Amino acid sequence: MNHEIPSPQMRGNGFTLVELLVAMSISSVLLITLAVIINQTTDSYALSQRSVNHLSQDRAFLQLLESELSIRLSQTPIVHRSTMLVADESSDQIAFVRTLSKDEQSPEISGDLATSCYYVAFAEDSDQRVIPKLFRRILNPTETQDLMDAGDEAEFPEVDPILDEPVIDSVLSFKATPIYLNPETGNEEPWDKTIKHVPSYIELTIRTLDESFSRRYTNQAEWNRLAISPKKYELQMIRSFTHKISL
Repeated sequence: MNHEIPSPQMRGNGFTLVELLVAMSISSVLLITLAVIINQTTDSYALSQRSVNHLSQDRAFLQLLESELSIRLSQTPIVHRSTMLVADESSDQIAFVRTLSKDEQSPEISGDLATSCYYVAFAEDSDQRVIPKLFRRILNPTETQDLMDAGDEAEFPEVDPILDEPVIDSVLSFKATPIYLNPETGNEEPWDKTIKHVPSYIELTIRTLDESFSRRYTNQAEWNRLAISPKKYELQMIRSFTHKISL
């Protein structure tokens, strides 16, 4: 009986166990590297998308506020005050009289004037987390007339976060400061109702927290701490938006 002995060429057509193990190890390393790259790319895309959504929210609010201020009635009160949320940190409240837009007019509303009120307050979200939000309240024509009749003595209206419209979530601070040109100094300075000169623009500054990180903070004390003394790693989560709106 003849037993054929495999030639070196025939033995070279297969894989040895060592070669197979090496190939599997290399493949595993390549797959792990590919998975890490895909995960990093996905995280970067998600972060970029959240940034875009956050920016879109800010721009939508800016367009809303600019639109309302463009139809503000001159010589009517601007009610502005700063409320201390915590030590060294405050948020503004601002209200102004404007005409009703066509979308807001209806047979049930008698009159063509309204007052827009903006303020920050803590409220629960759908997950029952307490977060600070920017709210808007619209006074009807009757309430607006009362505010106009009060003139320089007008106070910021009573508000209710349960009933009022939330505009932006996770707001650390909201500044909407009227600015006027002081003819005596030639400098632009913050305006208040004791100043006889009219303001020329609103200096708007909003500090918000990126939505992806907001779930870390579940109560008012945590938000207050973040607003006044954020840690180094938290600073990258906070976004600031500044704009000037002419009156």
